[in-house]
Amino acid sequence: MSTVPMKKQRNRGNFEEGNFLIDTCMPSSKPRITLYMDEDDMDCLERWAKDEFLTVPQLTKVIVKRAIAEYGKQCETQTEPPHPGKTNKKGFQEE
Repeated sequence: MSTVPMKKQRNRGNFEEGNFLIDTCMPSSKPRITLYMDEDDMDCLERWAKDEFLTVPQLTKVIVKRAIAEYGKQCETQTEPPHPGKTNKKGFQEE
């Protein structure tokens, strides 16, 4: 277990012990991704996240979950899955 000052351990499911919090979080086994983007896009995401009272990672997770749900709906209505060669440069299906 690690001890760090309280202000660095907010909202992490820890308990207080004196002036320090003891880190009781287990490492996550969830898959992770790294996303590289243009500065303009990042600025836009930061403004959007601020408007929604979310952090950028939280907003990104919401956007991805909505996109996955929409993709799932498209797959249910199609008889064959989309072919990878039928997408444009931005990754969207061409009509």
